[in-house]
Amino acid sequence: GPQGAEVLLTRRSMEMRSHRGEVSFPGGRVDPGESYVQAALREAHEEIALPPSSAEFVGLADCYRTITGFDVTPVIVVVPPDLDLHPNADEVEAIFEAPLSYVLDAANHARRSLDWHGTQRHYYEMHWDGFRIWGATAAMLVNLSRRLQWGR
Repeated sequence: GPQGAEVLLTRRSMEMRSHRGEVSFPGGRVDPGESYVQAALREAHEEIALPPSSAEFVGLADCYRTITGFDVTPVIVVVPPDLDLHPNADEVEAIFEAPLSYVLDAANHARRSLDWHGTQRHYYEMHWDGFRIWGATAAMLVNLSRRLQWGR
């Protein structure tokens, strides 16, 4: 993109049962017999019409355990710019890109807290172009930033 490498993100549909309207990475559950990469590419194709053949596998990021007990293993791929992507309206409200340098910059990682079922919980939040990136998605970006020791 115009500011260098970018991260592809989605805003979930308001019709979803959980995490309505939240920003997330394309992806989802691993079906029996699938690898993380196969599941990520299948889900990205279903959600945003990303052709699996257009994705060049880079690696796996650190597994992240969500507050609700799900283990998420982010799959990192590189895709060509200007792909003709289309959101599946049943699952995705919007597709957008944020500069990698922005989302990995610790100066943009605001630490917040909330009361969740009687327990004080902390989470990260960042904003880009009117989108609020927070919770598990922001935490995975913070983890990647730390792993890469971005800007240090």
